[in-house]
Amino acid sequence: MPQRNCTKTKTKVTKPNKRITLPISMKNYTAIVDDCVAYREWLDEMITEHAELFPKVITSGYTLHDNRSSGKMEDVRLRRICLKERNENGKKQVFTIAPSGVMPYFVGYTDDVEKAMFLRRFNVPFWGLTYVFGRDDDYWYRMENQFGCYSIVQTAVKDPEKLPKHLLADEKVTWLNGEKVVVATTVGDDCVLGASVALNADVKGLSDAYQHFKDEAQQVNPNYAPETVNTDGWAATQKAWLNLFPQVVIILCFLHAYIKIRDRCRNVKALLGQVAEQVWDVYHAPDADIFRQKATDLLHWGQQNTTGYVLETIRKLYAKVDRFVLAYDYPLAHRPL
Repeated sequence: MPQRNCTKTKTKVTKPNKRITLPISMKNYTAIVDDCVAYREWLDEMITEHAELFPKVITSGYTLHDNRSSGKMEDVRLRRICLKERNENGKKQVFTIAPSGVMPYFVGYTDDVEKAMFLRRFNVPFWGLTYVFGRDDDYWYRMENQFGCYSIVQTAVKDPEKLPKHLLADEKVTWLNGEKVVVATTVGDDCVLGASVALNADVKGLSDAYQHFKDEAQQVNPNYAPETVNTDGWAATQKAWLNLFPQVVIILCFLHAYIKIRDRCRNVKALLGQVAEQVWDVYHAPDADIFRQKATDLLHWGQQNTTGYVLETIRKLYAKVDRFVLAYDYPLAHRPL
């Protein structure tokens, strides 16, 4: 395919998804979809077993609303349900119930596209997927890009109370239309919760990018605000988070401080092992007081055993001790190794 020329225009955060996808084989789904009694029994079981997939107010009851099919997959019908409790605007709340074996928008069966999407992880070109799996290049291109249409937060978190209070944020460099950009990434509870392109790594660019995470999180819980966020030392990242969440506590990432020291030791590799041992001994301090003491010991050791750029980076680490020890006030905050 020709080189993609992607738009640089930011789009609004995705709307809340009205599709509820549930685990069931296509064989079993086909057997019950036309039987209202059997379908409702199955759906009630799903509500009990996977309550996090449904809106909380479903406990007030629901009715079978209607069913839909598509010319793309004439043998598949999806039912919709209507909640008995209306939304805050007094409107009906209607959701589509879909089996996990059917892709959104009736574009195909999950089993038929799963292997092709797996190969995209290794940058297999779209024409290669067409050669092996059929269809055409545009089909696979659209299939990959449609995943970006969904709210990352709502896909991962259904219960507002389970939104993580402690986050990590970082930017990864990539390319867009041949120009360098960064992807502002938000992680919490071992799950990626945000990934948005920033055209510039300044305060405004990163604020706009991380705004996507905020908007999606507050669609789940309008009052959501994290307690802490772990970042590297890039000032624009920290200011962006404070712009979005003024009360958030910035936890400085110790790993990035070590990486800078390690990089300065490249020309004195014999020293790296000793420096690494001293630095990580500081990190593993059990409380703030001991952390401060070990950091002081590291500085004294550095002054006696290192010079130049290595000593400079050790001094910079020591100068940030007050920011590193904030992590001890928040035991659940992230301190990534």
